Amino acid sequence: MIYPKHKRAWMLFFDIYNRFKMKFNFFQHRIIYDEMSFMHSHKSYLVVCNHTSWWDGFWVLRLNKLVFKKQFHVAMLESELRKNKFLSCIGAFSVPEAVSELRSFFQLGKSILDNKENMLLFFPQGEFASLYDQDIHFKNGVWQLLNQSQENVEVVFVGNFIDYYSYQKPTLSSYVELYKRSFSGLVDLQHAYQIFYDACLTHQINNKET
Repeated sequence: MIYPKHKRAWMLFFDIYNRFKMKFNFFQHRIIYDEMSFMHSHKSYLVVCNHTSWWDGFWVLRLNKLVFKKQFHVAMLESELRKNKFLSCIGAFSVPEAVSELRSFFQLGKSILDNKENMLLFFPQGEFASLYDQDIHFKNGVWQLLNQSQENVEVVFVGNFIDYYSYQKPTLSSYVELYKRSFSGLVDLQHAYQIFYDACLTHQINNKET
C-alpha cells in the first residue's frame, strides 16, 4: 500500500502546473456552487465525484484550491499510483489490490476524515465510466469510508461536464454541492448522488453558452 506524504515543494509545483494545464487546455472553468455553505463548514470533506477521465483528479485539486481549502487527499488504484508514485507527494494513496491490506486502507481513510482540516476525494464507481453514461453505480468502498467517520465528515458531491459550444477549447463546468445530512447506507448515498447528477445534467443542457 502506498501512503500520502504531502511534500510542500511538490504541492507548490502542482498548484502552478495545474493552473497552467487548465488555462492551456480549457476555454474556461465554471464552478457552480453555494459559497456560503462552505464558509460555515467545520468538518472534513468526503468528495464524491463522477469518474470519466484522467483529468478528474486535477479538476478536483483545483476545486480544493478555490472552494474546499483543505489538505488534499485522493484514493487511487494501486496499479495506477505505482506508475506515478510522485502523486503521493500531493496526497494520493492507494486502494490496495490485496484483500489483506483493505483494513489498513480503511483505517487510513478514517484517520484522514477524522481531521477537519482534510478532504478526501473518492471515485465511488471504482473505474472510468463514459461521460454519456447517466446511470451512476457506486461500489461499496465509499460507504465503508463514510460510515466509519460519518459524525466527523460532510459529503461533497461533484459533477464535472464538458461542452465545446462555439469555441476551439472546451468549457469545463463543475457542479459542487455540500450535504450536511447523514446517510443510511450505500443505496441512500447513491440515490442522493443520482438526484444531484441528474439536476446538474438538466442545468447543463438548459444553460448553454454560445
